[in-house]
Amino acid sequence: GGRPAAARARPPAPPARPPHRPAPAVSLPVLESTARWCADADPTIAARLLGAAVGHRDALGTPLLPYERRLIDAIATQLIAKLGEDAYRSAARDGVALSIDDALAQTERVLGAA
Repeated sequence: GGRPAAARARPPAPPARPPHRPAPAVSLPVLESTARWCADADPTIAARLLGAAVGHRDALGTPLLPYERRLIDAIATQLIAKLGEDAYRSAARDGVALSIDDALAQTERVLGAA
């Protein structure tokens, strides 16, 4: 052909993509539900996931509805009773620092281990 070799060359294959993830706002209830589900078995991970959900809700401007707020507050109260205030706050801060993809990956590990 008349095209230069560089034009005929195929671009490199894109890197493998993670599985499709829903929009962050749709993912937040998954984090919250997983936190509730694993609160007894692994309260530190539950606090981290709850922190991630709260942090991303704040960043996205998607506040909890009143009934959701009551559920989340009840989970937080349960986790504080299990971990103590300082350990809960530390784990929740770790969760706030997670990207939504990292938080969802932790959720998948928790649910995959069930």
